[in-house]
Amino acid sequence: MFNAGHLPPIILDHAGVRTLPRGNTAIGLMDGAPFDERQVDFEQDDVMVIYSDGVSEARSEGGVFFGDERLVRILRKARGQSASAVGAVILSEVADFVGDARPHDDLSIIVIRRRA
Repeated sequence: MFNAGHLPPIILDHAGVRTLPRGNTAIGLMDGAPFDERQVDFEQDDVMVIYSDGVSEARSEGGVFFGDERLVRILRKARGQSASAVGAVILSEVADFVGDARPHDDLSIIVIRRRA
């Protein structure tokens, strides 16, 4: 489960950018909480980005949030790049956006690209 309590992963594929459905409650938060399992079609050169809210909720010095829309725009431009390059672009864009502002949260990213 990639998003049990986290933001839904984003897929960059031949059709564009799509967000997977939101997951269930956070793991360990409630005893007996149900969790859904989903299968995702993942073809050659598709990219999946799994990220913490520290990315979308990163704030500029003026208190503006980085936001999911900005992340999606970055992913559209990163089409065709390696997983490590996509991750590096995201981190760089967040750092540039935040500037000298104090971090408000952790920032975690996993980028997976299917090669064959």
